[in-house]
Amino acid sequence: MPESGPERPHIEDLEELSGFEFEILVKKIYNDPSLIETIAPSQHKRLAEVMIQDGRGNEVIFHIRSFAPEAHLAIARLLIEKGWVRAVADHLDKFTGLDHNEIARLVIEKGEGGSVARNPEKFSGLDAGTARLLIEDAK
Repeated sequence: MPESGPERPHIEDLEELSGFEFEILVKKIYNDPSLIETIAPSQHKRLAEVMIQDGRGNEVIFHIRSFAPEAHLAIARLLIEKGWVRAVADHLDKFTGLDHNEIARLVIEKGEGGSVARNPEKFSGLDAGTARLLIEDAK
C-alpha cells in the first residue's frame, strides 16, 4: 500500500499566526493554491481579503473553487468593491451560491453594466429592476 505522504496541518484561525507566519503561508499559497484546503473554511474570506489587498484578485478568482462555497458571496462582493468588477462578471460561473441579481446590481453600480451585458448567459434570472438598472447604465 503506497504511503500518502505527511498529513498537512489544518489551520483553524489565521489570527493565531504571527505576522511572519501568516506572510509565509500566503506566499506558499501563491505557489501552491491547494494549500487553501489546509485552512478552515471559516477563514477563507480573510485569506481572500489578504490576497486581494496584495493585488492577487485574479488568483482568488482562478482558484475560487478551492475556497469554501459559503465564502463565495463575501469574496465576490469584496472583489467588486476593490475593483475586480469585470473579472467577477467574466468568471461568475466559477462562483457558487451567488444571487445574480445582487451581483449584477453591484457591477452596474460600479459603472460596469457592460460587463453584465457582455455575459448574459452568466447572469441568470435577472429581475425587472435589475434590467432597468442595466438599461439606465447603457444610456
